[in-house]
Amino acid sequence: MKDTKIYKEVNSCSISADIYYQGRNSPVILYIHGGALIFGARSWLSSDQFEYFRRSGFSIINIDYRLAPETGFEES
Repeated sequence: MKDTKIYKEVNSCSISADIYYQGRNSPVILYIHGGALIFGARSWLSSDQFEYFRRSGFSIINIDYRLAPETGFEES
């Protein structure tokens, strides 16, 4: 089951996470997309990776973060 939550708001910018619960006490993977703070999105988690983690019993927290081109490195 996917649950999307806003986990931080900065300068009227909402930053979200997709949370996939596998059940109470399941181990958790915190997935942070690549992109060197320049580009990327939480949607980059491939369905193959997601299914592998899910079948292995992990809950997944898949987050976005503010990217440097829009915010400047000093604020990230």
